[in-house]
Amino acid sequence: MLNQINNPYICHQPHSKAGFPIRFRAKLKNIEHYCNLFGLFAKEMRMNTEKKTSGRRKFLNGDGGMNLKFVTEFMNRTGHTTTSIAEKMGYKSRQTVFHWLDKDDMKISKCYELFEACGYTIKFSMVPKSEGVIDCTAVVNMVTEDAPRPDDRRLGFMSRAIAKTNMTHEELAKALGRRRTAIHHWLNEVDDCMISQVYETAEALGMKVTIDIQPKGK
Repeated sequence: MLNQINNPYICHQPHSKAGFPIRFRAKLKNIEHYCNLFGLFAKEMRMNTEKKTSGRRKFLNGDGGMNLKFVTEFMNRTGHTTTSIAEKMGYKSRQTVFHWLDKDDMKISKCYELFEACGYTIKFSMVPKSEGVIDCTAVVNMVTEDAPRPDDRRLGFMSRAIAKTNMTHEELAKALGRRRTAIHHWLNEVDDCMISQVYETAEALGMKVTIDIQPKGK
């Protein structure tokens, strides 16, 4: 029979009523405490994510919508699906297009690419909110006869809008809660940004976004 008193592999600690050693029970409480903290953190992250993706944009032609409402409206009118768009854009599966719609955001460069692949042109511009409806974020003109042609630069419309307001990049960056280098990066380096950032910039400038979509050659 083993000598339990001299055996270093036997744990001799006072036991709780539940049968666990006191020290082990303390460790269980610590683990439980950290799990609770992690659970609260995870819940807060989910709430922040839901809050971030639940912001609705008010469109002139509709009660409201998300950032990519004009894309889903285009799909509804033309009969395009995520699969058909993915095929036209050269993607092997619809996952990328589905991801944009699920995330409700995409780069404006991909937006131009999407409509180009579907045989349409898309034009973004910004006008003061005092022109026409004041309380909307965006106006969508679908398949119009006199829609202007796209710019050579994707964010040319944004540069012109900023110039009209005489707002500096530093002032705009402050209004957006970003650094001035972020604005410079969008406009001068990559000529690209997210669709949601287009709306945010328009709101900071006191403007609304107009989106013109029409078939090529019109």
